Amino acid sequence: MKKILSAITLSALLLPAAAMASSVTLAPATVATVAGNTFSVTVGVNPTSGKAYTVRANLSFDPAVLTLTGFSFASKWMPLSQSGYDTEDNTNGVMAKTGGYPGGVTSATVLGTATFRAKKNGTATISATSESLILDANNQNAVAGSQGSVAVTISAASTAPAPTQTVTEPSTPSKTVTAGTVTESTATEAASTDSGVPAQAAAVALSPFENILTFGTGSPAIASLVTLVILVVLGGGIWFWRRKRSDY
Repeated sequence: MKKILSAITLSALLLPAAAMASSVTLAPATVATVAGNTFSVTVGVNPTSGKAYTVRANLSFDPAVLTLTGFSFASKWMPLSQSGYDTEDNTNGVMAKTGGYPGGVTSATVLGTATFRAKKNGTATISATSESLILDANNQNAVAGSQGSVAVTISAASTAPAPTQTVTEPSTPSKTVTAGTVTESTATEAASTDSGVPAQAAAVALSPFENILTFGTGSPAIASLVTLVILVVLGGGIWFWRRKRSDY
């Protein structure tokens, strides 16, 4: 009987303390993201012991997995930028943001938004610590019990395979032989004979008479012109000789 009375008495003593407990809340409760992406966490206050006039939210996180990229206060909050009340420490994984609310708040209210970047795949927890403050009109801290937390799951960024490139080798133009004419040939090939002897060697192989007619060039056009001149001269000489004989 004494044990029952002791238990009832203890519960009666703890009930007011539990009723007066206020907390810093975090939302959402879970976050699933990809390495390299950023995400937001809403930081709020839930006063249960009357009005809360000043709130300091102390958060802890794993700096090996997460990076705090910033914090913005919700409307009507007046930031308190003093040492120990305004901290962003990505080396130790700590954030502290403090603000005052004119007239105080009596219900769950958003303090602001913290943004984080996922550094690599893995898991991490963002937690509001017991060092947080929720001060009433008498500057009494009403923080008690468990505070808010966020479970973060980070997956590795997917790497798409690099697109393959198909290189088409240019086709080699073929040579077409039509009626003794070779296309796509070089000047040397055009000047070569069927036996593979260059044109200059063929010109050297001409007879002495042909060399005289072409002046050593081997050109049929020059040979024809020289032959025509010779015929004209010979014809003129014969005509002149016959006319002389007829005069005698």
